[in-house]
Amino acid sequence: MSPEEGLVAVLLQGAVTLADHSGSAHVPLQTHMPLPPAFLTTLATPYPHQKAAADTRGHLVLRAPTGSGKTEAALAWASHQLDDMSGQPRLIWVLPYRASIDAAWKRFLHNLVPEPGAAQPDIAVLHATTVQTLLTHAVAEDTTPTREASAVPKHTMAVQARDRAHAMRTLFAQRVRVSTPHQLLRAAIAGPRYSSFLLEQANALIVLDELHAYDPTTFGRICAAMGLWEQLGSRVAIASATLAPPMLDLIRDTLTNGVTVHQAPSGTAPDRHRLVAHHPWRVRNLAISDLARAARASLCGQVELMDMQLGTSLADICAAITTGDYDLVGISATFGQHDLLTRALDHTFALTEPPTVIAGGSLTARNEALLLQRYPHLLIARGAGEPTIADLITWHHGDLALEEVRGLGYTGAPRGGALAVTPPSVRRTPTVANRHQPDMLPELDLLAATLDHHGVAQLETSRGCTNYCSFCPRGHKGMWSSLTLQSLPWMLEEIGAAFDRHPGTARTLYLVDEEIIGHGPDSLPRIRDIANQLHQAGMTWESSCRIDRIVDPSHDRAWHLERAQLWRDLCGQGLCRMLFGVESGVTSVLARFNKETTAEQNALAIRTLSALGVPTRYTYITFDHLMSAEELAATHAFQARTDLLLRPLP
Repeated sequence: MSPEEGLVAVLLQGAVTLADHSGSAHVPLQTHMPLPPAFLTTLATPYPHQKAAADTRGHLVLRAPTGSGKTEAALAWASHQLDDMSGQPRLIWVLPYRASIDAAWKRFLHNLVPEPGAAQPDIAVLHATTVQTLLTHAVAEDTTPTREASAVPKHTMAVQARDRAHAMRTLFAQRVRVSTPHQLLRAAIAGPRYSSFLLEQANALIVLDELHAYDPTTFGRICAAMGLWEQLGSRVAIASATLAPPMLDLIRDTLTNGVTVHQAPSGTAPDRHRLVAHHPWRVRNLAISDLARAARASLCGQVELMDMQLGTSLADICAAITTGDYDLVGISATFGQHDLLTRALDHTFALTEPPTVIAGGSLTARNEALLLQRYPHLLIARGAGEPTIADLITWHHGDLALEEVRGLGYTGAPRGGALAVTPPSVRRTPTVANRHQPDMLPELDLLAATLDHHGVAQLETSRGCTNYCSFCPRGHKGMWSSLTLQSLPWMLEEIGAAFDRHPGTARTLYLVDEEIIGHGPDSLPRIRDIANQLHQAGMTWESSCRIDRIVDPSHDRAWHLERAQLWRDLCGQGLCRMLFGVESGVTSVLARFNKETTAEQNALAIRTLSALGVPTRYTYITFDHLMSAEELAATHAFQARTDLLLRPLP
């Protein structure tokens, strides 16, 4: 049997199964389409991109910011497709989050056309908690004024909601449904048992709203599914606030019948919110620059950055929060800055209508419970901030529930609606692993001012570390991931242009990676690629590395010769200094630190680096409160050694 014949057989099985289930349940398949023909004519003054979508025949990609009428544009597109599609196509609206699915479902209930004689259109909703959504809606709709008049007890409503959700999940009677992509992907992944799921996706109109929000694995599966949908005679529309060029290329490669791309004109949507990010108190500004990139990628508003190392005072920040009309305020703080952080938070939460405030950084991660107890309305970013900021913006305009914002800590209400006799609990949402964030490039708003103040240009090409040092407070210990290096050339070009405007500043880039080499078979080609790109851009550079990337007793002579050649080559391609975490010259202390190195290994690595002529810096912990007198003496004896630094060898 050929693949085409197998597909036809599965669809036939789905049709028989669906007919059997519908007949047994006495639920007829609907013929009424809630989406009216010529939907564009229902809009008073449609935008140009809405008109363009309505005129498009076939697959569509629409890039338009939030608030610009994306939903109406996609509905206008779907309405136009109904004119020349045979049979009775269904409309399947796909969204990434439960809150946005519920919001779209309620919107369609009020804006689409009911069947004659019905009060509301019958729109299906499908996600993991469909029963809860239907029950909540039923209770809200039950507005009978007296107990006697209300003939439907709540437990009966619950049974009805459960039965209706089961019907939506198995009978596919409705011609319009709002769903997660996982419900559709189940048909392609789970086999013939879900053949009726696959039948629903044939000859359908499928709108993928906010496609950019999915992780790479889910996005890849959706792309594969789009190819199948096209084969089944369906048409696909993608409506998203932002869509990276590589994603658009994948979509074009998948949909072989051609894709029409429309972009909403600049200024179509009003600013939905403004975000100001403060990075206080004499620390690097790379963190908030990364967050600014994530926020701007949502195309939902304006972002402003303030950095106290560039002359901004705490009074300036407080004044900006008071008068700046900001919807979101982000504050990044690290160790030694708790007093300044609390002064900023005290001022902000004393306002009559304070903005939403999210705090991040090493300090807030360690003091999370303390801060949330003092500021119940504060939000804490618990991991890398980019996904948290992006989700928080989505939450701000109602498309996401707070518990769905990734990497968040916040104060939750008591469970069950009971009277609180203890402080509210701290709720935490899952963080996003570094390996799922290959784009970690910053915005460059502050670079010119940084160079004006004789500061340094910074970048990171990886996140995390390969080890689990016991004294490290970071949550990503043992988890290392690399930047997508294809993005590096254009970023270096922009940084180079900033250096060109500051000819008196050394063209040195500080790569603030915790571990620049990393691990795995591609670790050496990767660092060579980075060094070559920096060298081609005319820059010298610094970074950090683990000492066992120099000497490792578990490897053979060939491994060490390869590493020696690597460090010689890196010096020839602009490496001007490398920081190594030695931490101790006493093996027992290193074991307590979980450094996975020995004193002899550290000594040999230091000697090797000096012999190779590598410019180095070292970190060394002279004292820790657990060391014995013997360990303290040995620690100082290691520092006093004169045989560690050798003359560079040719």
